[in-house]
Amino acid sequence: KPVEARKMIEDSLRLIEPQAEEQNIKISLIERENVSPVSGDAEVLRSVFSNLFINAVQAMEKNGGNLSVIISPDEDFIKIEIQDTGVGIKEENLDKIFEPYFSTKETGTGLGLAIVKKIIED
Repeated sequence: KPVEARKMIEDSLRLIEPQAEEQNIKISLIERENVSPVSGDAEVLRSVFSNLFINAVQAMEKNGGNLSVIISPDEDFIKIEIQDTGVGIKEENLDKIFEPYFSTKETGTGLGLAIVKKIIED
């Protein structure tokens, strides 16, 4: 069904807002002009963005920071850019981040990015 990208992302951001506020993380959401609805499953897409935002907040848990989301038109598609000022991913882990059960966190299951990748590929 048609999905409004901004609303879907706002819903996902609401899940992390309390933790972000507690950790002194500033969230910004920018929507460029003429962003059309996309065809998709809103619940599944919310899962994608929720996982990405949770990871971003966890990457900034020590020093606070910024999480920004930019939504813009891109020909027949839309582009959603997510940036954070977290610690980043070590070079030696880059090729493993989408593997199920791989995690660098003590409490992580290692499924978040694997789920994100599978949903996007589908």
